[in-house]
Amino acid sequence: PAPAPVKAAPVAAAVPAGECASAIPGLEQQVKEAPTDNARKALLKCYSEQADALAKAGKYEDAQRTLQKAIMVDRTDPSITQQLVALVGVSQVERLYQKGVDEAAAGKLEEANATLTDVLSKSPNHAGAKAALADVRAKLADRYHGMAMSLYNRQQMDRALALWDRVLELEPNHKEALAYSAKAREQQK
Repeated sequence: PAPAPVKAAPVAAAVPAGECASAIPGLEQQVKEAPTDNARKALLKCYSEQADALAKAGKYEDAQRTLQKAIMVDRTDPSITQQLVALVGVSQVERLYQKGVDEAAAGKLEEANATLTDVLSKSPNHAGAKAALADVRAKLADRYHGMAMSLYNRQQMDRALALWDRVLELEPNHKEALAYSAKAREQQK
């Protein structure tokens, strides 16, 4: 009997940008059944594109799983490994940012201040963290100012001044803290 004909592996066509999500299942099947370099490259490209889209949507765990699939297809592709490492870093920063936002919403302003400051140390251009930190610092400064006023009214100048110093660390131009701390210092002379 004649040998069975060899089925030619279909060539993976270039997948247009934005269509990778729908192309991935077919490419995965193709790579499983007849792995060619073209099919693997197309699948890696689609995994990478899909991971970017998932990350932009805030679905970091799904994006990481997608890149882990890509690594299983080709462990030697440094761009996929770099993309995964970068994504893990972004994911950690975003989780930390969300923690800070949650702390602020719960009224834990000191904790939120520390957490959001940490976010900005890791990602200095994080716009959300900058805005949230500014809001937290303003609220915290107002809280400390209220406490300082209470101490000032009870003539506890040293403690009031310590709190106003903290206010001014948070909000250097806090008008009330500037005025009352100057007044308290005059009274101490």
